[in-house]
Amino acid sequence: MKYCDKDAVAARMGGDEFTLMQAYDSEEITSEMLVNIRKEMDLEAKVNALPFPLSISVGGAVTDPDSNMTLEDYVKLADARMYEEKNAKKAAN
Repeated sequence: MKYCDKDAVAARMGGDEFTLMQAYDSEEITSEMLVNIRKEMDLEAKVNALPFPLSISVGGAVTDPDSNMTLEDYVKLADARMYEEKNAKKAAN
């Protein structure tokens, strides 16, 4: 959790899917965190001479305290957005 807030909570949802929850700072900070994680993955692939690229697909959801959405609703929303990114990557190849 090198690039996350110290209070962030990560959990394995199953298979190769993980959820990260942390206080929201800004879109810029969130984007920077993802850029850093992707750079780290590229470096790991090079250092370990992996014969394949490492990649991640990310979906996010920002909570609204005035919303009636539950934590489960937010996780489902983030999951749906992650699959949108995965599908866009597949379509681009």
